[in-house]
Amino acid sequence: MKTIFESAREVPVRYEPHVLVIGAGLTGVCAAVAAARAGADTLLVEHSQMLGGVATAGLMASFNNRFITADGAQVVRGIPAEIVDGLVALGGARPDWRRPNLPHIPFDPELLQIVLIRMLRDAGVVVLFGSAAVAAGQESPKVAVILENKAGREAVLTDAVVDATGEAVVAAHLQVEHDESRPAGASLEFRMAGVDLALFFDHFRRHPEDFAENIDVATEFEDFVRNWMELGVFHLPHGGGEMMRPIQDAIRRGEYFKQRGSATGLDAFGFYGTADRDTVIVNTGFFEVDSLDPLGISRAVMEARERCFEAAELLRQVMPGFEQAYVVQTAPELGVRISRRIHGEMTLTRRQLEAGEEFDDVVGVQARMRQVERAEQRLSASELPYRIMLPRGAPRLLVASGKTVSTEPRGLLRAEVTCMVVGQAAGVAAARAASAARSPSQIAVQQIQQALLRQDVYLGSDERLRRLGVK
Repeated sequence: MKTIFESAREVPVRYEPHVLVIGAGLTGVCAAVAAARAGADTLLVEHSQMLGGVATAGLMASFNNRFITADGAQVVRGIPAEIVDGLVALGGARPDWRRPNLPHIPFDPELLQIVLIRMLRDAGVVVLFGSAAVAAGQESPKVAVILENKAGREAVLTDAVVDATGEAVVAAHLQVEHDESRPAGASLEFRMAGVDLALFFDHFRRHPEDFAENIDVATEFEDFVRNWMELGVFHLPHGGGEMMRPIQDAIRRGEYFKQRGSATGLDAFGFYGTADRDTVIVNTGFFEVDSLDPLGISRAVMEARERCFEAAELLRQVMPGFEQAYVVQTAPELGVRISRRIHGEMTLTRRQLEAGEEFDDVVGVQARMRQVERAEQRLSASELPYRIMLPRGAPRLLVASGKTVSTEPRGLLRAEVTCMVVGQAAGVAAARAASAARSPSQIAVQQIQQALLRQDVYLGSDERLRRLGVK
């Protein structure tokens, strides 16, 4: 590969916050709000001009309900629950979402941005859009991060950095130990308006054999019916199109395709919507791309937008309720499921997560979802340890994206609700580290846990808290 040499230059230091958060997806917003509420002067930097990441730019506008256990206990509180309640208050999500048999919480992605804007503003977070982190280095005892935007290059000097990007961008610039990105499944979601969801629902009432039970976020048919009838929530699990007779008949007739161009799984068809809207999010089709390959991403995005309109036309032709529907939005960004993964002070495994293993450095909890293979109900809760976000070799850095923290397999914690939990923990830890002028790994975890409890984060029962020594 040919190379050129850049001349050395001085970069002006424009900002010197206590805490710098890179990436304004759900993880980054929760981290920034948590850090600011913990008393830190906080700067949140985002390469686009949109808050919410996958939930808005990726149009994955439905939270996998890891808030509630099978017995109805709410184990995710704090900022993530505030966000859902904020959506409800604006009419952007359905009330009564605290139900154990509600697998997904669909929401309005535009109103989510309003909720996030107000939370950041109320917390006093400074937000900088249109800026990408292009370099970073240790400037002991601080970290220097170089940003590039339309104004040129600007430097940030900070006491603690939270890398909330889905690609572990800052971690890579700081050359911490990590696994590089690799090709993985990616999807471009789209939204249709003019949908008669009641008529669409009625199709499944008349043809229950078309409903795919216990796939993806495993859902029983009776829960699907109850959630629509009682809560006005429409959730058809991703992959459900493989059981929908009208779609499969169209494929057999040669009117539609499981695979076309670079896309596969074009009959996956997950649907997310609510009774008070005539819109529905549609999730179908996969591309194998490396999130760090700009040309590959560009090709996939262009092709994916065409595939979205083809899928929409199929729905208009064969599915009741879609006769007058039309595409109102394709996702601004392709949703890539995995990318880089750091090597943390600990690696959380799937076995540990599913077994509900306890950790002395627990900084958050998520409801364990039923396993598709065994079709079990959600059991109880899984603890999330602090050490998975502490990379080796970068003492002032926390990595908080569920895609990039230290897990096996990678992306184990990429669900949106879990990302918010991890983000809040990282923000609190960064604020504590900045105030003490120490690295995040040097802060006693009990101090972080106590600060999280003050922000209404659930870390376990009273008996569990006593064993942790924080009650």
